[in-house]
Amino acid sequence: MYLKRTKVNLKFIFYFIVAIVFVKPRYLEEFNILDDILNSLRFLFSFFIISTYLKRGKISKIFTYFFIFNLILLISTVLNSKDILRAIMYLGINLSIVIMLEEKFKRNNLIAIDALYISYSIMILINFVCLLIYPDGLYTQAGDRGNFLNIDNLLGHILIITIMLSIINIHEKKYIKISYITIVISILTLIITWSVTGIVSIFILVLLFLLKSKFNFINKFLNPKNLLIFVLILFLLIFLNINNKFLGNIITNILKKDLTFSGRTYIWAQFFDDITDDKINFLLGNGIQERNTIYVYKFNSYTHLHNQFYNIMYEGGIVSLISILLIISLVTHRLGINNNNFISKVLTSTLIAFLIFMLMDINRDLEYFTILLVYAYYNNVNANDT
Repeated sequence: MYLKRTKVNLKFIFYFIVAIVFVKPRYLEEFNILDDILNSLRFLFSFFIISTYLKRGKISKIFTYFFIFNLILLISTVLNSKDILRAIMYLGINLSIVIMLEEKFKRNNLIAIDALYISYSIMILINFVCLLIYPDGLYTQAGDRGNFLNIDNLLGHILIITIMLSIINIHEKKYIKISYITIVISILTLIITWSVTGIVSIFILVLLFLLKSKFNFINKFLNPKNLLIFVLILFLLIFLNINNKFLGNIITNILKKDLTFSGRTYIWAQFFDDITDDKINFLLGNGIQERNTIYVYKFNSYTHLHNQFYNIMYEGGIVSLISILLIISLVTHRLGINNNNFISKVLTSTLIAFLIFMLMDINRDLEYFTILLVYAYYNNVNANDT
């Protein structure tokens, strides 16, 4: 019994460290030696997890889908002689996350997902404490306040996914106190940093979940397919109807943003110019870049695209964009199998919140979005059939 418990504890510690290394809090990148060590560990852990998985001899469909998506990005990166090591690292992280989630669904082993959740909660707590102690930030990045985890606008991804896991944990009656504390700290973090995209996304997550939980007739209407259509309509409203008076008042008076979304529309215009300038780049993209993605002449500087789908298309072309959209489509279908399931309601609400967040900001390695997609993929189905 003691040996078995020790083995379980060691596995938890291993996955706990893996989760921290994969996240790699942005503040730690300020120390070059530490940054190099963490990147090396990313390669090492990914190789170990993936090689162990492949030795089992049975590869899941969702693993294959993510492999194809990341392989397209890697091929584009090689063809364009960009940051090949970063492309391999992203591939390793994404596939390792898929494997860690499959420990729960295919092997009924909760150690990996529990270690991941606890590590996220602790890092969010550390980030919150640092935010209180250092209100001006631990560092500055392009004029933005830098926190332990990331700059203000890029905290939303880990906060959204951790809130989702917290709600599921409360429902499953585990880590209840930690889950409630994590939800409160996450919301306070968004308020203090005033990350508008994050606040709107969390508001939509909570609102959709409450509506789907309290009203059955609304839940039937707010199914995954209809909600995806809503996101598409929102996308069109923002980018085609930006001068609409009602929408303009919401953006400028309530959200306190200008109609360029803090310069995002200039970045997106540059993106369309660049991506349509070359047919090969339109098809396969420009490859994964070393740091920021695109040079914007209006700002005379490099920046990322502040839109996950544009960023994917810029680096992997229309082929990689279609690949990730197919995965989202498959996941949406899976979620619709049992729209009345509690966890389905949580996952659907989170998916829509995440997609809205991705319209305005990015998570370059897609780690948190991968967690959401794999969790939703295995919900409502027999894991042995996938």
